[in-house]
Amino acid sequence: MHTGGTRLGVAAITGALVGLVIDHLLEEGQGMGAAGYRGHVVVCGWNATAGDLVAGLAGEDHQRRVVVLHDSERNPAGAGVHFVRGDVTDVVDLDRAGIRDAEVAIICPTSPSHAADLRSILVVMAIESVAPHVRTVVEVNDPQHADHFRRAHADEVMVTSGTSSRLLARSALHPGLAEIVTDLVSGGDGSELYRVRLPDDYVGLTVDELSAHLRRHHGATLVAIGREGHSYVNPATDFRLQCGDDAVVVAEALGTLAPLGPGEPPASLPTQARHRAGGDAVAPALPLAEA
Repeated sequence: MHTGGTRLGVAAITGALVGLVIDHLLEEGQGMGAAGYRGHVVVCGWNATAGDLVAGLAGEDHQRRVVVLHDSERNPAGAGVHFVRGDVTDVVDLDRAGIRDAEVAIICPTSPSHAADLRSILVVMAIESVAPHVRTVVEVNDPQHADHFRRAHADEVMVTSGTSSRLLARSALHPGLAEIVTDLVSGGDGSELYRVRLPDDYVGLTVDELSAHLRRHHGATLVAIGREGHSYVNPATDFRLQCGDDAVVVAEALGTLAPLGPGEPPASLPTQARHRAGGDAVAPALPLAEA
């Protein structure tokens, strides 16, 4: 009698646990749950770009959890990506996606329309109102809307159509450029772009000295220097490193180089912002550090 009762009790507990697990999986698949993550990436909205970027984030050396916030019945990103069903402009739904504890939010327009851009601006404003520390990266349909996003305090604005057309034009004049750029940003095998910290003992080095050091010790090629919100691509030979500078490099892997996280200050700002900030094309030279 006691054995039978014990078995029935165990079966009841097991059934309840299984039911809880199934309910949780159903809730997650339908976007009914909350994220509960920290330091993650929130993708607001869904389109073809979002699908590619989620796959790209999964292939990064330093992987981060991804949460997709989108108003659809099922998870558009598939297994392995947490899904929250909701309104990307609604602070309550953004909180369910863990926006206050996220490192970066990527806003993707759900259609190629002007209305989708306007909605994306509302998303940026909603995020800024509750989590201004979260870095916002926005895909924009119309280049004429880019300044509106910057006024809404979006951290990075990318007009994908304009970027693609300019790359096509450059490739028409200089064959092979499109293949190179695509290879650098597509992930997978081969060299990729990385943004890395520079140690304080690099202060005073010239660009040529830094380039030689990165190449010799890390197998990395220097592309640009980031300083106080400005990027300096191919700076003059008298450009010397200052405390707090970072670097954009091309390398097959990070190795011992330390990457900058999404929540850290950007290496570059749009050209308009650079002029407003008083940035020059070349930073002033510093005295060579004493040996």
